[in-house]
Amino acid sequence: MELSSAGWVGLGVVLFLTTFGILSPVLLVFYLAAFIAGGLIILYNFHVKKESEMEMDRSTPATQLDDAHIGVQQVVEPMRDKPSSYKSDKRLTGANIIDGELQEVLESAFRDYIHPWYYSLSSHQQFLYEIRQSTQSIIITLATKSKEVDWEKFFTKKLVDDFASHLRLFRTAQEKVRKWEQKEDAQESPPDLESVFFDLEVEMENDICRDLICTSEAKETEYLQNVSEVLLFLLIPEKDFHSKPFRFLMREILACNVIKPLVERITDPDYINQTIIWAVKDMPFTTEAFLTVVKMCTTIEELDAMIEIIDQEIFRQRSRDANKTQRDRASDSKQQLKSLEYVRKVCLDTIDRILSGEDIDTGEEVDEEDRPLPAQKLYSLPIDIVLVNSIAVSHFIDFMRDVGGQSYVFFYHTVEAYRVMAEQQLNVVQLQKLENDRSSHQPKVDLERLRAAALNIYQEYLSDDASTGNQVRLDSNLLKRTYQRIKMGQPSASVFDEAQKKALEVLQEERFFPAFKKSPLYIKCLAELDLLKDDSLDSRLGDDESIQIDSSPENSNMGSSEDISSIGSQGSADHIEHNQAPLLSPPPTDGKPVIMARMGQSTMVREKGETPYTLYTINVARVDGQGQQEIWDVYRRFSEFHDLHMCLTEKFESLKGLSLPSKRAFNNTSRSFVQKRIKALNAYIQTLLNPDVLATNPGMLPIVCNFLEPGVYNRGKGMLARRMDTLVNPLKTGVRNVAHTVKNVPSNLVDGVTMVSDKMTDTMNDISKVVFSGTGKPADQLDLDRVSAVIHPEDDDNIPLRIMLLLMDEIFDLKQRDQWLRRQLVMVLRQIIKAAFGNKINRQIVDSVEHFTSAEQVTEYVKMFKDSFWPGGILAEPTPVREDSVKLRTRVATKGKMFSGIPDELKNFIGTETTRRGTVRVFDMLQNPTFNKRLFYVYFEGLLEVLFPENKFRNIFHKLHSQSPRIRARREKRRLKEDTQSLRGEPVQQRRVRGYTR
Repeated sequence: MELSSAGWVGLGVVLFLTTFGILSPVLLVFYLAAFIAGGLIILYNFHVKKESEMEMDRSTPATQLDDAHIGVQQVVEPMRDKPSSYKSDKRLTGANIIDGELQEVLESAFRDYIHPWYYSLSSHQQFLYEIRQSTQSIIITLATKSKEVDWEKFFTKKLVDDFASHLRLFRTAQEKVRKWEQKEDAQESPPDLESVFFDLEVEMENDICRDLICTSEAKETEYLQNVSEVLLFLLIPEKDFHSKPFRFLMREILACNVIKPLVERITDPDYINQTIIWAVKDMPFTTEAFLTVVKMCTTIEELDAMIEIIDQEIFRQRSRDANKTQRDRASDSKQQLKSLEYVRKVCLDTIDRILSGEDIDTGEEVDEEDRPLPAQKLYSLPIDIVLVNSIAVSHFIDFMRDVGGQSYVFFYHTVEAYRVMAEQQLNVVQLQKLENDRSSHQPKVDLERLRAAALNIYQEYLSDDASTGNQVRLDSNLLKRTYQRIKMGQPSASVFDEAQKKALEVLQEERFFPAFKKSPLYIKCLAELDLLKDDSLDSRLGDDESIQIDSSPENSNMGSSEDISSIGSQGSADHIEHNQAPLLSPPPTDGKPVIMARMGQSTMVREKGETPYTLYTINVARVDGQGQQEIWDVYRRFSEFHDLHMCLTEKFESLKGLSLPSKRAFNNTSRSFVQKRIKALNAYIQTLLNPDVLATNPGMLPIVCNFLEPGVYNRGKGMLARRMDTLVNPLKTGVRNVAHTVKNVPSNLVDGVTMVSDKMTDTMNDISKVVFSGTGKPADQLDLDRVSAVIHPEDDDNIPLRIMLLLMDEIFDLKQRDQWLRRQLVMVLRQIIKAAFGNKINRQIVDSVEHFTSAEQVTEYVKMFKDSFWPGGILAEPTPVREDSVKLRTRVATKGKMFSGIPDELKNFIGTETTRRGTVRVFDMLQNPTFNKRLFYVYFEGLLEVLFPENKFRNIFHKLHSQSPRIRARREKRRLKEDTQSLRGEPVQQRRVRGYTR
């Protein structure tokens, strides 16, 4: 049934009344009336206003009524008023040269990182002005705080100690994982290296562990936010900090857009590798280092990347070879292809080694260079060389320990040390006697000290009361004569000569030295001395100093095998003139004489009863003012070049940085080594004869001309120079060389071995007592202390040198070796350096730190930052993503650069294998981004602690790192231990003291 229209209306009325009430119609009518009345009133007022304005205009046409600002307009309109300008103080650090660069950086940063998004929201300048003021306030506060920091202590102790301690954690973790893997009965899988590393960090850092911030991105962000908020509290004005929106915005920008991307960039192994290559870009990439790196590769990916680029280079060489004449192919591409194919073969052989499951350490022992050679091909070292070379004698002592004859070697070197002390003391006595002839003073040196020292040596090694491990068994009559000379005779340096000679004869018995030369330790000794390498290796790749895989023939320096075979041969002057570049340029036009020189050939000289040596030819030419040319040849030994270098560097400060090719203790007459030395000597001679160098150093030309004159070279002070150089650089000398060096040092520098001992010796003794004696902590517990723990805080006079020497110990793991003589040599070396040059070296270290932190250098740092982010004033393009193969090849190049940068003197002193393994250890550590992050945050926290020493950042970091599960487990373990002790009745106070001690 359908309702009518009236029905619907009635239904609507009923619903309306039941919903809004009976009075709702009345209210509805009232509301409508009020609305209509209000609208009429507004229209009337608007009409009246217009009429009034029109009437006013008619009466006063020049008067205009201003719009009245009422309501919201009263708030909005003043905000539209723009001040003419915002002025800010441009001073930031107090140094104008730094402030100018910083202001440019701020301008560029605001222009590229803030203006784009802010101007899309507003054009008001007040916010930008406040941000700029806050940023400048942060810079001013940091600059003020940095002026109060002792940067010398921070860079020379804190920074180096942190790196060395980080390296110690990595090395110890590696050793633990390796020992676990070597267990035959191990049921579980070996622990993760990172897990072991952070377990050790808890022990070393005293309840601090950075595992969470290094492995969890969320925890790292939270950590950075907390640190950023603390920094904002310290750096920005109080009113800005109390503004929560501003503080949160700045915190997120600082933590997530500044620090975190910086951390990711700096700790990226590929970025570190590129930085290392850039830092040593001027260092040659030697063939030997490159092949060593290839053979030591542990991942097939690296080798595949190398093979890829080698195949590309082989294809490129063959393509070029097809477009050249037969003569060009024979002289250019042939050797290039031969070298590349050999490198490719080495890569494939290394891949086979990895696939066979051979461990890298095993590979290091048996690879092609280090594989033991047949007995007749081994380099034969005489006993006199073994006893004076630190590397050789260390292996000899290891062998003698096994056969129970180490006391003879100890006695031999103890006598050498006594002879040094005695000769020095007796020289002092002679000088004092000469002075006493002119005065009435009595000698100050007590020679009875020498007698007492000799008696101590006799009791230690020769008497019947000597300990079993130290007793030297010699003829009884000889011992009696030695004792009588000590007790009754005049103190002298030769009281033990007869006994020492007899001990040397015992060492040459079949059971000692000859047996050593047949042992595996002798093979290791030759490997450390780099005497196992086949000299024909260089002929496979050419004998050039450098190697370039991805290079063109125009850039390649590799020579042919025919060129290599001619090295050292005798040639005529015609050969020189036709096969080499002209010796001289056209005659000078200013009428002044010119002298030119160039290295020629080399000749091996073998004199009867003398050690063979190499004689180098120098082709010299002189052109006078009329253009007349005179040519002659000069023959010089390398030692004469060394004398010249010492003379020049002593007289001319500007030549201190001039480098001479280093000496080599063994195998220094090999064809490849001599050819490399000729090239280096030629560059050295050209530098000396450079007109700019001669003009800068007046008086230098006569010295060089004297060296280039035909005939015997007048050494002048050459012998003294060589002796002093042995003192400065005793890395290649043995005990006997060091002894003669000390003997020739003035008495005010070294007063015998006992007088040389100082705080450096105390430091080394602390290490020695722990590592080498049977007392104190075991070596594995020593590794849980920081490297600088052995330096006493009150002994702060030579900490820069000492902490850096300790870093060297940690890199090459010297102090962990159970080798008596190496420890002794390191100690003597440090004593001599400290006694003669310690203050000077420390002064150089301090001067370097002052230079690096000077206003000029800081300006350069800011410029480098600006140029890297805004080259040419324009924001740099994002760095393109590097392919994995490129990163892998960068790894190989980095290792090669690091190996090439190891000085020969260092290899000669601590051994080729030791230096190589130390370098690999540092490289492997830098390839782990987690460990790199840990090192970065250690530096970051240390920097904040020295910048804000009064703000207890150390406690803050303890709290931030307390969330680590390792810290909680350690505390729980400690709590359980205390509970156990309480059950046993131990007093609470005693437990607290023990806890504080820990």
